[in-house]
Amino acid sequence: MTNNSPTQVITPEFLFTLLSKEEGPTLDFKRKPYLIYAEDKIVKDKQRGELIKDILALANGNSIVAGDTAYLVIGADDKKREDGTRTLFDVGNHRLTARNILDIVNSACEPALEDVFCDELEFESNRLLVITINPTPYLHETIRRLETSDSFFSERTVFVRHNEGTEVASAKERDTISQIKRFRFGERRNPPGVPFGVLLGGVVGGIMGYSTAKHRPDNNQNSNESYGIAGTIFGVTLGWTSASIYRNYYEIRSNWHRVPPKWRIPSVTGIIGISIILTRALSYILRRIAPKKKP
Repeated sequence: MTNNSPTQVITPEFLFTLLSKEEGPTLDFKRKPYLIYAEDKIVKDKQRGELIKDILALANGNSIVAGDTAYLVIGADDKKREDGTRTLFDVGNHRLTARNILDIVNSACEPALEDVFCDELEFESNRLLVITINPTPYLHETIRRLETSDSFFSERTVFVRHNEGTEVASAKERDTISQIKRFRFGERRNPPGVPFGVLLGGVVGGIMGYSTAKHRPDNNQNSNESYGIAGTIFGVTLGWTSASIYRNYYEIRSNWHRVPPKWRIPSVTGIIGISIILTRALSYILRRIAPKKKP
């Protein structure tokens, strides 16, 4: 199930942040509202087709951002000016509401979108419309032929976002997006994995540490306790690390493309370095708390 409220409250400050960003898989800009009630039927059908295509592409995302919140800003140019700002356009009497959008989009797709949110804000003397598409657990595809301003799309088409544009997903990408969405929403429904990983790692580590001490030639009560404590610490750390990496795998993958190329190698090196330091620290703790063998 999707949320019944927008992920982010749309304020003038947040709108400014959106306008400062480049178009991408989760952000699209349009100069003018869709003419969903145009008197000319051909124009109306094509404009509705454009709306359906754009909303579904943002809802699906792509294999990197699937499951992220997406935004469609109407009333702003999709290209920035030299000073980094965008040319703005007043949306006027657009007649775009969340209910109208859902009715139009859901008439042409399955599974249906459960909600979108429309916020109209005044910004620099212009009224802009921000449509928020919350994450969904599904891959949405068309259920009928779709006509847009410059193309036709067959039934069972899946739209996705690639960089600044909307494209048709390949079979492989459809499968990948579906898997990512199932994983992300499954994680939200299931018990938190990190506490469970910490608990399990601590118990197993403690047992292994105690067992190791029992089989040492210099076995005594103090060494049993020391190795048990060391094993517990090691298990807790390993359990927490493993569960965190597993839980955040797709988030790491999602954010990786945002890391500037010049920082990627240092980032990987840093992660490896931290792992080495952690391993040595645990070894040091083990040596410190384990009793020395008497000469």
